[in-house]
Amino acid sequence: MQIARLLRAIGHPEAWVSDESWLSDFCTTGQEERDLIAAVRREYGVGPSEGDLDAPLWVLVDELERRPRA
Repeated sequence: MQIARLLRAIGHPEAWVSDESWLSDFCTTGQEERDLIAAVRREYGVGPSEGDLDAPLWVLVDELERRPRA
């Protein structure tokens, strides 16, 4: 459920992900990365850090839920 929320937020609601999927899997250019970070920030009220792009999605969604909102 949490992963589905994240995938909807970044515009990939039908994506198949595994335990080893990362946010960086969804961007190949610097602009795509910035857009993805902005989408996550809009959805969660807090953006992922640069290191979060290479964290497994299941770790990232838990972290986003725990972080204080800006």
